[in-house]
Amino acid sequence: MGIPAGGLFTGAEGVKTEEQEDIYGGTAGVAYDPCYHQACDTFDNIDLDALDQMSDAVAHAVLTFAMTTSAVNGTDKGKGLGTFADSMEYSGLLLRK
Repeated sequence: MGIPAGGLFTGAEGVKTEEQEDIYGGTAGVAYDPCYHQACDTFDNIDLDALDQMSDAVAHAVLTFAMTTSAVNGTDKGKGLGTFADSMEYSGLLLRK
């Protein structure tokens, strides 16, 4: 117990609305990905753009927690380096003075 955990959610099980059907195509009233975790969920129906975006999100999360666990430990509101973090700010992925 007390071990932080997380994950990413793509919304594959969500149901498409008529407005979304008008914008993106597909069928209203049907799950965004009707093959999700079904027999038809094969490599042939992978959305490579979504895979790329989710891979980037995982990499960002891993890097963030590799740099500091203060956000999950409840210390210094996740700024990074305890009280020293107040004099630092992020520039892209780098913490700079």
